Amino acid sequence: MYAQSLFKIDIDAGTSELVMNTTLRPRHLNVTEDGKTLYMTVSSANTIYKIDTETDEIVDEVSPGLEPRSVTLSPDETALYVVNYNEATVSKIRTSDMTVIQKVNVDADPIGIDYDPVTNTVWVACYNGAIYVFDDQSTPL
Repeated sequence: MYAQSLFKIDIDAGTSELVMNTTLRPRHLNVTEDGKTLYMTVSSANTIYKIDTETDEIVDEVSPGLEPRSVTLSPDETALYVVNYNEATVSKIRTSDMTVIQKVNVDADPIGIDYDPVTNTVWVACYNGAIYVFDDQSTPL
């Protein structure tokens, strides 16, 4: 979290390669099922980068809120959900164009987030112990 770099690791070979330097606090990574796209939150930049894993280039970015931390993808990979730690919000981002399409308030210091594909719900945990559950189909985030 307090580094300023993104590395690609070859587990079989036991080697690593610098992909890019970032601003302080790259926080969380999420990769698409085919491995072609990587989403990386960088808390200090208030940014999520969309990275092409074949070229290691940033192809798009979005500022979802203050200090984005944990992220999760919807099962169909059309939406990315992120907790914004210093804003006490959760943002839903359309992955095709990296646009924030919804933002809701939660308790202070949201830290964890996950998508349950069985119930189509987004779960958000805050440091004070509060847990929010959003139905992503009938009552969108």
